[in-house]
Amino acid sequence: MAEWGRSDLRKFVTQVLDAFVAVLDQRGGQPITLEELQKVARMLEISPAFDASVNATYARIKDEAAKELIRNRRTQPFKRLLVHPLTQLLQDGKLGRNFLSNYFNFLHLVLGDETEALSRLCVTICKDEWHQDGVDWEAYYGDERAKYVLWTVLMRIASSFRKFDVRHDWFINLMQNRQTTTSLASNAFIPLPNETEPEEPQVFGAEEFNLLFAALYGPLRHLSIEDEAHFTEALGTAPEKAFGDIWANLERVGAQI
Repeated sequence: MAEWGRSDLRKFVTQVLDAFVAVLDQRGGQPITLEELQKVARMLEISPAFDASVNATYARIKDEAAKELIRNRRTQPFKRLLVHPLTQLLQDGKLGRNFLSNYFNFLHLVLGDETEALSRLCVTICKDEWHQDGVDWEAYYGDERAKYVLWTVLMRIASSFRKFDVRHDWFINLMQNRQTTTSLASNAFIPLPNETEPEEPQVFGAEEFNLLFAALYGPLRHLSIEDEAHFTEALGTAPEKAFGDIWANLERVGAQI
């Protein structure tokens, strides 16, 4: 639990103990029986003041939890951006969300230290699109800087697939792995908790590869005139030149792009 949660709980417990001691102090130091102690505890439990304290503590924790959820979402805009092209596949169940940790680890392997700079840019965009009701995610995805980040990542991936068939098989094997760690940065990993119950084997094969890469690279063949001009200016090359090889290879293995 976050520090704010521990602090609120400690304050609440202290208030209860203080109230309990205050009632006992009213006896002026006279001996008290176990039955009387129990009666004092039950009296405090049903008192309106106790309910008010519970409600106030609950409201503070709930409010801080909501704020922390928003803060956590704002620190993960890079991952949200790279998952966004896969949204429909995930919603339809054609790709399992259990593959996302492998997907993110793959991105770190491809990008290395560049991940951190791109992530910082995404956080900046996210702050710019922050409004009273939270982040305007559609505006975030449509921001030219966010498109630049996405295109940059896809160019790096395409470059890593120059030896397509070897990389294709390697990627499928990577996605089938059951992860024991997850990446925080290009050189930082934390262990994942052990699962006590057996789970069904993860299935990621050629079909899932084609679905995933078609979702990533298919839209690049149908950029608007404005986006194509922006791509060429921002990346220093045309989409056809940057992705021509991987498009051809994806079509060769049956991806619908």
